Amino acid sequence: MADITITVGGRDYPMSCRDGEEPYLERLAGIVDDKISNARKLMPGLTAETRMLLFAALFLADEVEEARRTKTEPKQDDGMVADALESLADRLESLAQRLAPVPALS
Repeated sequence: MADITITVGGRDYPMSCRDGEEPYLERLAGIVDDKISNARKLMPGLTAETRMLLFAALFLADEVEEARRTKTEPKQDDGMVADALESLADRLESLAQRLAPVPALS
């Protein structure tokens, strides 16, 4: 196992991965970092819950990257994955709504 540190959202996260997969994990972290940068522009002041979402996003980025590489046909368990992604999307939307600044009354 290799130990590396990835930087996402301006924070360093020590991680372990299989030897030789460091560049791959760093690329995934770059994808997530780009998404977080966009999210910060839309929702300033992200909380500690972001750390949990970071790991979920890394797993999702890994699945997306793997699908792009292999371009395989859908598997039998895709329904479960779709349900999990929908649940995560709902949680992210809820978090975004809680973090969105309340407009001032004029």
